[in-house]
Amino acid sequence: MGKNSKTIRKIQWYIVAGDDYTYQSLLGMLSEDDIEVNECVDGVKRKLWKCDYDFVCKIFKNKSYKNFDFTIHKKVGDSPIKECHLSYSKLRIKRLRYI
Repeated sequence: MGKNSKTIRKIQWYIVAGDDYTYQSLLGMLSEDDIEVNECVDGVKRKLWKCDYDFVCKIFKNKSYKNFDFTIHKKVGDSPIKECHLSYSKLRIKRLRYI
């Protein structure tokens, strides 16, 4: 591979419920089989719900999810899982790039 070639790395997205209300609501949308307990880059073990990028966008965009308490985490390639600070505008830009 040349110096300028880009490596495509797999990104796995996760959502972490911050309270019971959010957990119960996510339970209706995602499978309980997709929950993993993993250690993140900060050394804390968390219950991570595997999801795809479209679900992350859906959670941010839908106004009915405003009362949800959650954090988004991601794993890029073989790197450790870390929290991902996203905003609606960043999601829109990324979405346009992936289409």
